[in-house]
Amino acid sequence: MTDRQKESIKQMRNDGFGYTTISRELNISLNTVKSFCKANNLAGFRAKKKNILTNEKSNYCLNCGVTLIQTKGKKQKKFCCDKCRYQWWNRPINKNNNSRNNFKEYICPTCNTKFKVYGNTTRKYCSHECYIKARFERRRNE
Repeated sequence: MTDRQKESIKQMRNDGFGYTTISRELNISLNTVKSFCKANNLAGFRAKKKNILTNEKSNYCLNCGVTLIQTKGKKQKKFCCDKCRYQWWNRPINKNNNSRNNFKEYICPTCNTKFKVYGNTTRKYCSHECYIKARFERRRNE
């Protein structure tokens, strides 16, 4: 851990941020942050203010911390503008966790075609037709 990260941890703990928020923001292991805080007497107190860096529903922009004005009966705003939204989603920590990148590539066992599937799935065939062919081919061969 660098001296700059140590100073950032001290500052964020004094500002009332929790271990998880600090570890996410600085890309440091949660246990490393906890150990450092305990060794430097920064452990054991709760956050003094609302966490503006997490996905909690808040009245602050997740990127810049500007106070947001929420409209009753409407979807809760998370960002003050499009620029902040783009910056927040394009941070390295969010790119790795972003579900938009969860495409997995498989090869269909029936037609040997490569196909992509979104998200976490157990799909084996590229189409329903290939599934039916494989199912009934097995029965005929048995």
